[in-house]
Amino acid sequence: MKKFDLHIHTNTDCNLRCRHCYNYSGSGQGIRMPLEKLIRYLKFFNAFYQSEIHLEGGEIFLYQELLSAMDQLGSELLAGITVTSNGTVRSSDPKILNMLRRIGCLRISVEGHKQDIHSAIRDSSLKQIARNALFYQQQGIPIALRITLHACNQDSIFKEGIPYFETLGFSRFQIYEFQSVGRGSSSIGLAVKDHFEKVLKDFADMETGAEVTLMLARRRRENIRKMEQMLAGKGVKVHYLEEANQLSVKANGDMTVCAWDGREVIANIFDLTEIELKELLDRHIYVHQCEFCSQVSLQKVHV
Repeated sequence: MKKFDLHIHTNTDCNLRCRHCYNYSGSGQGIRMPLEKLIRYLKFFNAFYQSEIHLEGGEIFLYQELLSAMDQLGSELLAGITVTSNGTVRSSDPKILNMLRRIGCLRISVEGHKQDIHSAIRDSSLKQIARNALFYQQQGIPIALRITLHACNQDSIFKEGIPYFETLGFSRFQIYEFQSVGRGSSSIGLAVKDHFEKVLKDFADMETGAEVTLMLARRRRENIRKMEQMLAGKGVKVHYLEEANQLSVKANGDMTVCAWDGREVIANIFDLTEIELKELLDRHIYVHQCEFCSQVSLQKVHV
């Protein structure tokens, strides 16, 4: 069965306008993928492919009808879904909470352990987001904090940030380096500064009982190779990621291979029947590794 790393952008409307947003969410009129079609596509990719599905916005919690309707889906399908949110909108709808308990992960974005660091990227309340994330976690929902590694937090996130969030009760972290793409292309000052080896050393020296994963793009492979021995000695596992089929579906139906760089449109999913869609997906290889895609995964391991 063909594998897909699938990103579906369910809606473009967002209550924030983050400086690093790669798809310009929060700009202009919002677009929402039709609910019935979206549910059908989730079932389609689950039935015919081995899919790791990422549902993203915009802000997906503004699309409450979708989250409620997803409660109809089977647990096997939901277990393969990751939902990403900016964490500013809390839902207490029993159907939505029941659905979220069965997904693989609810990723909530924070950008630093202090408000000024967080606000360098996101104009939102860090305390409110932490409260909402803890609320979901207390409801039995699998939570991961998603953090952007950027110039304002690169010296503190591993020494102070992760330990701080651990004291609040979080135990799973996914960290992605800032990429100058989308709206981020005009926010060059957020790019990680020189001496990336220090970032890797801080990651390796971090004292944590949590599961911490650092995802890096192609240009960091050389830095990592030079420091592999040190990283291994500090309990860091390094995985050079294999090329895999990727597919990104925008809220307007446009399909691209890359979620970061969506300029080359394969087709519009709304224009295809399910038979035509399957024929198209089976006929081509959708392997793509641009300068923004994650190619290396570092994970802190505890013996």
